[in-house]
Amino acid sequence: MAETVKEILTRELLMRNDEVRDYQLNIDNYVRAIAKLDTEYAGREDLAEFRAQLETLLASSRLEQTKATIIRDVIAERLEEAEGSRCSTSSSTGMAQSSATPTR
Repeated sequence: MAETVKEILTRELLMRNDEVRDYQLNIDNYVRAIAKLDTEYAGREDLAEFRAQLETLLASSRLEQTKATIIRDVIAERLEEAEGSRCSTSSSTGMAQSSATPTR
């Protein structure tokens, strides 16, 4: 049996929520590691490159989390539209018509 658009969007929404959560876990880890380096390992020149790498990873993770959040929000809006459309169908085509308005 083929998946419906609603089923696919529901699955994708769950995956995007997990993705956003995973980015946040990494962000939190990078922030803590940087703070640890700054306090417990201050002055360790041999760790300067590692700290710089963490800063890069932190910036990248924040950017990627923002992108994932945008796509997650779009999927959620489409899911709302799909759920609203099952209440009204076109008699001429049998195709669902969306009556839901995306909200922010």
